[in-house]
Amino acid sequence: MSEEFIKPNDAWFRHLLKLPAVDKACEHVAQVGVEYAKSIAPVDTGAYRDSIHAERHEEDDRVTWQIVASDRKAEWIEYGTENTPKDRILGRTEDYLRGHDAG
Repeated sequence: MSEEFIKPNDAWFRHLLKLPAVDKACEHVAQVGVEYAKSIAPVDTGAYRDSIHAERHEEDDRVTWQIVASDRKAEWIEYGTENTPKDRILGRTEDYLRGHDAG
C-alpha cells in the first residue's frame, strides 16, 4: 500500500494569510492579549502596564500581530534580574492565548 502525500499550495496559503478577515481576526486576538497582559502587569508608576500594546507587521507572505511592552523596564520585568524574579507577563499572555492557564 503506498502512502499519498498532499502538497500544500503555497500561493493559496500566502493569499489566505493576507485576507482582511484573517488580519482582523488576528488583530482581535492580539487585543485580547493586550488586555490580559495589562490585567496581570505589575503596577508601580503604571508606565510598564501602559506601554503594552499590539503591533501589526506586514511581511511578504503574511500579516502578523505582536504584543509588546515598550517600557524601558520591560525586559527586566519579563525575564527578571539578579535581584528580582521574572514575571513573564508576555510569556504568560502567550500561554493564556494558547489556552493554557499558566497562573
